[in-house]
Amino acid sequence: MKCGNACVLEAQFCDHCGNKLSIETKRVSLPSQGVLSLGQQDFTGGIKKHATVLFADVKGSTALIERLDPEEAGNVLVPVIKEMLNAVYHYNGTIIHTAGDGIVAIFGAPQALEDHALRACLSALNMQNKIKLINKDIQIRVGINSGETFLETVGDDQHFEYDIVGPVVSLAARMEQTAKPGTIQLTANTLHLVENHVQVISLGAIQVKGFSDLIDTFELLAVQEKKSLYAIKKQPVFIPFIGRDKEMGLLSSLLTQVKLGKGRAIGIRAESGEGKSRLIYEFIHTHLTESCCVLIGGGISYAKTAPLLAVFNVFRNLLDVSSDEDRDKIQDKVTPYLSIVDSSYAKNIIFSLLGLELDGIAWSQLDSQYKRKLIFAAGVKILLSLATQQPLILLIEDMQWIDQETEAFFDLFLANIKDSAIFFIGTYRPEYQDHWIGQTIYTAIALNPLSKESEIAILDALLGDDTSLVDIKKKLLSKCAGNPFFIEEMIKSLISEKILTGAPRQYCLSESQSASDIHLPESIFSILQMAIERLTNQERDLLQVASIIGMYFPYALVIQLMEIDDKELRCLLNVLIKKDYIYERRIYPETEFAFKHALIQEVAYSGLLKSRRHVLHLKIMHILEEGLTEEVDKIQLVANHAYLGEDWSKAFTYCKRAAEKSFLMLALKSALQLYEWALVSASHLDRSKPIIADLIFIHFEMCQIVLRFGQFEKQIPHLEALMEIANEADDKILASEVKSWYCFHYLGIGNTKEALSYAKSSYAIAVGTNNLDAVLSGQCALVHSYLFLGQYKKLVEIGEELINTTPTLSYYPNIHRIPFGYLTAFYVSLGYAHLGNFNAIEKKKALFASVDINQPNIFSVLVLGLLTIIPFFKGDEHAGDAINLLAKAATYCLEFDITIFVPIFSSWLGCIYLRNKDHIEGKKCIDLAIDIAKKIQFNFTSKLALGSLCEGLLLLGEHERAREFTDEAIAIADQAGLQGQKAWLLTISAEIDLQSPQPQKDWRGIRNKLDDSLRLAKQLDMLPHIGHGCLAYARLCHVVGEQRESKKLLKTAVDIYRRLDMAYWVKQSELLSQVFVRRS
Repeated sequence: MKCGNACVLEAQFCDHCGNKLSIETKRVSLPSQGVLSLGQQDFTGGIKKHATVLFADVKGSTALIERLDPEEAGNVLVPVIKEMLNAVYHYNGTIIHTAGDGIVAIFGAPQALEDHALRACLSALNMQNKIKLINKDIQIRVGINSGETFLETVGDDQHFEYDIVGPVVSLAARMEQTAKPGTIQLTANTLHLVENHVQVISLGAIQVKGFSDLIDTFELLAVQEKKSLYAIKKQPVFIPFIGRDKEMGLLSSLLTQVKLGKGRAIGIRAESGEGKSRLIYEFIHTHLTESCCVLIGGGISYAKTAPLLAVFNVFRNLLDVSSDEDRDKIQDKVTPYLSIVDSSYAKNIIFSLLGLELDGIAWSQLDSQYKRKLIFAAGVKILLSLATQQPLILLIEDMQWIDQETEAFFDLFLANIKDSAIFFIGTYRPEYQDHWIGQTIYTAIALNPLSKESEIAILDALLGDDTSLVDIKKKLLSKCAGNPFFIEEMIKSLISEKILTGAPRQYCLSESQSASDIHLPESIFSILQMAIERLTNQERDLLQVASIIGMYFPYALVIQLMEIDDKELRCLLNVLIKKDYIYERRIYPETEFAFKHALIQEVAYSGLLKSRRHVLHLKIMHILEEGLTEEVDKIQLVANHAYLGEDWSKAFTYCKRAAEKSFLMLALKSALQLYEWALVSASHLDRSKPIIADLIFIHFEMCQIVLRFGQFEKQIPHLEALMEIANEADDKILASEVKSWYCFHYLGIGNTKEALSYAKSSYAIAVGTNNLDAVLSGQCALVHSYLFLGQYKKLVEIGEELINTTPTLSYYPNIHRIPFGYLTAFYVSLGYAHLGNFNAIEKKKALFASVDINQPNIFSVLVLGLLTIIPFFKGDEHAGDAINLLAKAATYCLEFDITIFVPIFSSWLGCIYLRNKDHIEGKKCIDLAIDIAKKIQFNFTSKLALGSLCEGLLLLGEHERAREFTDEAIAIADQAGLQGQKAWLLTISAEIDLQSPQPQKDWRGIRNKLDDSLRLAKQLDMLPHIGHGCLAYARLCHVVGEQRESKKLLKTAVDIYRRLDMAYWVKQSELLSQVFVRRS
């Protein structure tokens, strides 16, 4: 076996090299491939490969040989085992173990095989057939599974063997154990790789020991078409740009419109390898774009949670700066853009657009939401300004990896380019949800696989028209399915394997090959895995080191990770460029390379052992730590490498640090991901006091984030973890604060009874601790509970107590992000409004005198809300002021994603418009409020808008819609225990029935609604609502002929309205009285 090729067990001479075989050569512990057979790879210590594992044994072997002596038993079983081994060797598999009655084999490791699953199937069928010929009484069962395996070498230079471990191996063993005698059982993992080549029958899903999910299983019957199988090597091929004329024409047409001052945008969706980047590359390098400014940014897979990274890259590209460049030089480059921004904070804003921070006390003291607004507006303004000088093409690649904040920036950008010479181009994979579809300036296209005609043209251009290629071209067409990357990789493989010989456009099929002997790769992953394996050790090591860094890798970082000199590294990089694995992306301000395809980077990364990945990630982390600033994208990168390198202490620190910054930037999804990483990291650390303190902070932060998303069920694990900490430490303060959050959780899911219970418990514990934050948290929980329940007297009582307790209105405890004083003042004023105590609300206005309502933040939102409570509830004549204030409040909420308040303010605004006969604007506001309320599933405080939403529909006169929505609202109020809202809603429901043009009315049902409404309103002392109920009841009594009762009820309503100075409602009552007189 000097040549290293596999031989059948009984052979005396090698069929490949002719050398005589010794006993040592034929040891079953030696695999069919030498350990250094591929590119002299050193597998010592182990390798990871995507492969197929096969288990086979003789069923009932003990019973078969129990009456035989050892020699006779050997005569029965040894020939069977030999046939099993030969079947594995025949298809280039590797024997891992042999036992008295069975074997374990692997296909695709240590040598990569793109068709490892099919080889395993062929081997299994082969051994079944051969054993039937030997002994019809013997049946074997075979189990096969495919996936990632870990293969290690055991032994020394004199003798070694392989071992394999992992879930894939365990499941293959279970497949063999559960197979019926004489059958071959596959998993869906294997079938997926061979489904076009085999015949199977489904055995259904079975429960397998050690696996929680049911496993789909199949019985292998036959292989449909036998082919000789081969390994694929990689040589450079450059695929012609063919088959994209339609897309190029569309891009050119849109650019022509852009040059006429009509802003346009296009989203290009396609699977990986379909040619998105190539299409854009060709377009940007046409003569049409020569007069354009081209800016490029994009998402990065390893940094997809880093807020605004794609935006930073655009502006770094524009100003030609790097984050580590000298600050003085950066300031010089920033200067020309200061006049465009035209703000006293211009320099800070532009530095922020670069992802950098510039010292400044005034800037640092600004509200984060306001800074975000300034930064976004300035970024858009700069880009719009560029377009006045020359047409601007802004390309954002790989949008599936951009974060939520980047999307928000481009939302604003696209909303402002309609009349500008700007062409926005975004590319993304199908999993990305493109929410810009439908905008008038936006075009979305799917980059479909190439047509068969285009594929044929590419194959002819690359290979030529030799008649020997006819069959192989047909096979390439059937397998590549129009994917240009697949075509390119297949042809490289055929050339490198010498299946094709000759020169470009003059290839022919090698005389030793035929089209029927070739099996094309089933998986692009396997192709790339094989291609990477065939590199030299140094080339492969460089590629894998680069994959740890990411899709883009700067030369300066690579040379610090590779233990070779500059000349040798340059040489290796040039080789990888020549072989088409990477390309030089830029040379200024620093040399940076990139993988040609993201798949190459992913496959190279997956081939590294976990221990090796850890070492490299940690090396990168230490390098990036040097000179680390407070820029969030830099901290995010360090956190990423610390986490993947499993330096749990630093991962915890950096993930928490980056998450806090992301939270303040309102990049909540990024913050949530980073906090989750921090929790994983903490699980590996000793629970010291500082760690526990940080964990408490993180769990509370995550509770706030998921509350913002309306994902209340996700609060529970965090609350349980916090309560466990509190119990372990007997920390009454923490227990009180956790119970306050349980209150918010139960309010969120609509269980107000349980919420109140937790609020009372929280407050009771807090009072005993005498801790300010705990007391405020407990009081705030009670305020929320009583507000939701409609217990307004208790609300104002505890609310006033909180306002008097808090040091300042803007103060908030460490576990919250909302100022309790301002929030409570708003809620208390709502309570006073429902009680009819409008004088108390007037007094509250003085508390807000110092707040600048023109500064968009949570303070101004709450102040604006308080200032408009009286105009809405009383129906004051000063509609203009109220409309302006409510419009501003709703705008702030929409801008800063405070969506839970939008239904309240927008519905109030709609009602005021409608009361003042502005039907068009009123309908817009009511529709917006209902749309958002439904989108967030009446989340949390949006439930407090149920009454005003239904009143708005009633004022619109859309009776059927109003009836349907009000019925739904009453059901929500009932389920959540919102008694105050229910009293309001029952009155509105009765009014809808009374005012509806339907001739047949359910008078008893209307009366029951009003009876229940008045009963609830009186129980809760809701004086204005008692007036509304009496007014509606007066209308009912008049219609059914109870005139005396009608007058009595109308007088009661008018008396209440006059006492509360509710002029609008007094007027409505007088108008109704006049109607009654006319009808009489």
